[in-house]
Amino acid sequence: MVDIITEAELAGYLQLADGAVPNDAIVVTLANGLVTEVVGKYDAAGDVPARVKAITLEVAARGWRNPQAYTSVTVGIDDYDKTVRREGKGADKVGVYLTDEERAELGDYAGVLRRRVGSFRVQVPDVS
Repeated sequence: MVDIITEAELAGYLQLADGAVPNDAIVVTLANGLVTEVVGKYDAAGDVPARVKAITLEVAARGWRNPQAYTSVTVGIDDYDKTVRREGKGADKVGVYLTDEERAELGDYAGVLRRRVGSFRVQVPDVS
């Protein structure tokens, strides 16, 4: 079984210098785990559909970019007043998570694309 994304792929997606995700490799593990819970495990990297990989990268990136799910930060100049607010849709979700839209889209890939389909010929015996 393979991971859907790697740390190097996340670093490239985030356009980080030196291609490294500093001390945040856990977001890759969590994103892979969340998506795998929906779509199942893949046997080879080439089996992972591009859309599944893209969603997994965005899930990990969201957790890496904004782990506390802040939607507003106000910083004052004189006294350095800092106001942090969580508001709006998704404000109750923090860290690495799947949105309802992502979960629904991944549901289309659940187990279907990884199955090998084959056929065999059946011959009815002659009863004469």
